[in-house]
Amino acid sequence: MLKIAICDDEVIFIDMYKKVIKKIQDEHQYNLDIHTYRCGEDLIDDMIIHEKQFDLIFLDIVMGTLNGIETAREIRKMSQMVPIVFLTSSKEYALDSYEIRAFNYIMKNSSQLEAQMLEAIVACCQKKVTYITIQNKFIIEKIDVNDIVYIESNRRKIIVKTKSDMYETYEKLDTIFAKLSPFGFVRTHRSYIVNLAYIQKITPKEIMTIFGDSVIVSRSNADSVKMKFMEYLQQLK
Repeated sequence: MLKIAICDDEVIFIDMYKKVIKKIQDEHQYNLDIHTYRCGEDLIDDMIIHEKQFDLIFLDIVMGTLNGIETAREIRKMSQMVPIVFLTSSKEYALDSYEIRAFNYIMKNSSQLEAQMLEAIVACCQKKVTYITIQNKFIIEKIDVNDIVYIESNRRKIIVKTKSDMYETYEKLDTIFAKLSPFGFVRTHRSYIVNLAYIQKITPKEIMTIFGDSVIVSRSNADSVKMKFMEYLQQLK
């Protein structure tokens, strides 16, 4: 689970950010826990008094008595590592954001708002966990997500194929996909999940991995698989 704080003194913007983040959560099947604050003081109090810890903070700059820059300075006294994304209607404070070591600086009415929020969420998910655990009867296995090539559902059994091994579990494929979706995995068929990093070729009916595995692509998923693979290749440039 990724814990996200949103701090803005205007309800209209809080509602807008929550809507965007929940859309990201639904489309990418992320497990996100969203907390909202109307002022920097409330956010800081929650972190100090209730010892709240966040994996990502979206912070408005222009607020009441304690603005976003001042709030961020107080947050940095408690945590040097938590990513802070500033949200603003003006570029006036861009230089101040570098002092805070902000992850990003997003214009509130930008057409790229959703894309930039997604970028921050993906980066935090990848930083937070690089492995998943699966259970088979009394055995729990820890698997590095970077080693997973594809996952197949065969009746009730789930087969996890890695670069060097194969694991079996009876977890639901939907549950496993929810764990893997932040790490560059795509659902190609109701019975298959594939790591984009290991795709060699995509045809209308199947994917060939760089290891020679053939994975089914359903007609309903074909377009989204191609689009996500192209987006992945663009990120490598």
